Amino acid sequence: LSVGDGSDRGCAPPLELRVLVDPDIRPTVQKAADVYLHRDTGDCRAVGISVYTGNSTDVVDAFQAAPLWQAPPASCPPSGDCLLPQRDLGAQPDVWIPAASITSLRVLAEQSAAAGTAAKLDSLGSVA
Repeated sequence: LSVGDGSDRGCAPPLELRVLVDPDIRPTVQKAADVYLHRDTGDCRAVGISVYTGNSTDVVDAFQAAPLWQAPPASCPPSGDCLLPQRDLGAQPDVWIPAASITSLRVLAEQSAAAGTAAKLDSLGSVA
């Protein structure tokens, strides 16, 4: 959602917060983001929020191969079967909100097994 960047008033461009969510909870998260963006902040908006979705299997796979978000392989095998998080999910998220705690537990459990290749995640608890 873009609501003018304020450049015509001498404002700095807003920072962008990328929020990855499960498809089932996108409407709720998008509504919260919209309310936040449309609050009265004076003349300049400090942040933009992009809410996008990814199914749990793709998200778990992407977090296990987190370096591929920054440095994707030059090419995929002829089968075309390779993980490319930017292609498969979108930009690397700043915030991830799974629909179920079991999904975050899968990522955290698999982080231990894949030491050095997974993204750093901090669980802040339930948003419910």
